[in-house]
Amino acid sequence: MATKAYECGHCNQVHESHWQAERCCQPEVYDGWTCDTCGEFHEKKDDAVQCCSEYLPVDDLTPCPNCLRPHTRAQQVYAIEVAGHCSECNPNYTLEQRWTIEDRIDDLADERAMQ
Repeated sequence: MATKAYECGHCNQVHESHWQAERCCQPEVYDGWTCDTCGEFHEKKDDAVQCCSEYLPVDDLTPCPNCLRPHTRAQQVYAIEVAGHCSECNPNYTLEQRWTIEDRIDDLADERAMQ
């Protein structure tokens, strides 16, 4: 999913309306799209839609066994796989669990960077 956005041409702050971006620093405004998952700004709608959809499919929800909340964010999915719960119902992890979750997130970022 993607949301229409406008980027300030001077400070690169993303705004919801063209008028807000125009008034921000009074520079040129860039039209584009933001990824609804991570908020990153893209010039093309297709790029915004594909930004996070590759590794977090919407139909692949992972429910937390403790609180039953469905999660699609990689951090929460990995926390459930490693520790058996998400950080929303129990934010406490052992150091080993925390490092494993962080390593998996880093590996995912490396995979995305290579694509």
